Amino acid sequence: MNRSPAPDSPKAAEEEHSPPAEENLSELRRLLLGPWQAEVDGLRHRLDDPGQHAAEVSGVLPEAVALSSGRDGRLAAALAPTVEEILKASVRKDPRTLVAALFPVMGPAIRKAIAETVKRMIQSFDQIIGQSFSWRGLKWRIEALRTGRPFGEVVLLHSLVYRVEQVFLIHRETGLLLQHVVAGSVEAQEPDMVSGMLTAIGDFVHDSFRTEGEEALNVVQLGELNLWVEQGPRAIVAGVIRGTPPEGLRQSFTEALELIHAEQRQALETFEGDNAPFEASRPCLEACLSAQYKAGGRRLSPITVLCLLALAAALAWWGWCAVQSDLRWDAYVRKLSAEPGIVVVETGKRHGQRFLSGLRDPLSKDPSDLLKEAGIDSGEVAFRWEPYYALNDSFVLARAMQLLNPPETVSLAFDKGILTVEGTASHQWIRELRGRLPALPGVVRIRETLADRDMEELEALKERLENTVLRFDTNSTLLLPDQGGILAETAAQAHRLQLLSALVHMTFRIDVVGHADSSGLEARNFSLSHKRADEIRSFLVSRGVDPAVLNAVGMGSKQPVREEASEQDRGFNRSVTLRPILFSAPRR
Repeated sequence: MNRSPAPDSPKAAEEEHSPPAEENLSELRRLLLGPWQAEVDGLRHRLDDPGQHAAEVSGVLPEAVALSSGRDGRLAAALAPTVEEILKASVRKDPRTLVAALFPVMGPAIRKAIAETVKRMIQSFDQIIGQSFSWRGLKWRIEALRTGRPFGEVVLLHSLVYRVEQVFLIHRETGLLLQHVVAGSVEAQEPDMVSGMLTAIGDFVHDSFRTEGEEALNVVQLGELNLWVEQGPRAIVAGVIRGTPPEGLRQSFTEALELIHAEQRQALETFEGDNAPFEASRPCLEACLSAQYKAGGRRLSPITVLCLLALAAALAWWGWCAVQSDLRWDAYVRKLSAEPGIVVVETGKRHGQRFLSGLRDPLSKDPSDLLKEAGIDSGEVAFRWEPYYALNDSFVLARAMQLLNPPETVSLAFDKGILTVEGTASHQWIRELRGRLPALPGVVRIRETLADRDMEELEALKERLENTVLRFDTNSTLLLPDQGGILAETAAQAHRLQLLSALVHMTFRIDVVGHADSSGLEARNFSLSHKRADEIRSFLVSRGVDPAVLNAVGMGSKQPVREEASEQDRGFNRSVTLRPILFSAPRR
């Protein structure tokens, strides 16, 4: 028995002073996993502390935005709706904040935009009139050379009284552009930018000079350009005018503004940034795009007259060709519309090419072939046809011929919704005919006068087999020598009967009946007649006739083929006859 060491022994003292096993394990875990645990605790603290997490993200956010902006446009597309909503909300709340931010750049931007517009307009005008060789044009060109001004500017100064080049409709409360119209041949700046600048200038004047009440900016003049502004309760009409406009012109601006307030009252009161409803105001604004030029005659130079005559001749020739082309096209459309099986629904021109669409029966004439007859190039016309079935008698009959594919012995005729089918055909074709007739559009009733060729042959075979008599020698199961050919022909007829009955979906049975003459004992005659029937049945089976349809029966002398008035009659009674029986449906 083991004893524990005494308390005073050296071993007991060693155990008393040694650390427990669990403390050793904890110390070992601390030494091995301590650094990793400290790192995990640090990461957890970074993730759980929102302030530290936000500070770390803010350090990499600018670089991430820059990388995303340089790679593709997804960041801009994602931020655009938010920025637009912020700007709209800011403008609705207090537009002055945005005005104060844009004020340092408004003046230079407006001056530059107007200068560029004038420059391009003058250059365009110079290109248009630069080729003029009239005496007045020559005088103006000399003046341009003498003064150093562009020729187009000189012409404009001498001929123009005034011209309204642009008209803006601006929402008074938000300063947003509602509608903008421009006179022809005028190159306009970005209308939204001009509208915003105009609103900012008005606010600047209002704030700088402390105007009160309804007082507002009405006229701005910059060189040859005038900006007239008409104030309304909810909208502003501003017009850019070149030259010296008469004061009566302001009346047209006022009337347009009043009409817009009357017609668009609801839209102006509920405006939240969508300018689509103000498309209806374009006619009112376009009525303000008036102009006036100085009166004066102008003699054309001979070169100009010749050019105009050549242009008139070219236009006349072009017009003649166009008229002839239109006449040919109209004649083609009328002819095509008169064609059976073609219904023209729409014609016209699209992208410089004529087009024609409608309904076309597959059996009708090809419209491309009719193009050639009309003398029209097929490359100038685009067709789009939807298929349909025309119910003309000729189309219905042609479609019936295609679908039924009748043999040469069958004729088809169609008149007033009645399809007449006459002739002789196989049983299979007649069955298919009756199955396909309901699928013929336009056919109201069928008049069928058809002879079933297979059924007629089947009845004829049945009759020939019924009239067949195979004669035997006296007291024997051997056929007479002259009966071999008859037997072979009988086997062929029975085999053909088998094939035809399957073709017409009928069943049949052939009773092979054996006979004997009245001489001798009846029991012997019965046995002999049955053996004769078995011989014929076996031969028919060997020639391919199904044994299931052959039934051998011995009748002895009870059913004579002929009355025995002579030896020849008794010879006919020593025979085998066939009784084919047809069934219209398979037997159960």
